[in-house]
Amino acid sequence: MRDVEQRIAEIWRTALGAGRADGDAGFTELGGKGIDAVLIAARIQRDLGVAVRPSALFRHPGLADFVTRCRTAAPAAADLWDHAAASARG
Repeated sequence: MRDVEQRIAEIWRTALGAGRADGDAGFTELGGKGIDAVLIAARIQRDLGVAVRPSALFRHPGLADFVTRCRTAAPAAADLWDHAAASARG
């Protein structure tokens, strides 16, 4: 599970600028815009197979809160999260 959290943080940092995802700053506080939310959601879907709506970044703007939202985004979240963790490891 830690691998998935790290991968989401990496996707977040890439979209918002390296190093800008540190601390408790929220998505919009870090300069996140609608297009960034779309890109982050698409990368998470593509890389981890977890479907999350871009609007989740605005409703759950902190990285830790967003990761929790991603964990519960799918109907079979526990199985999907385990699958995503395995995919993240390669």
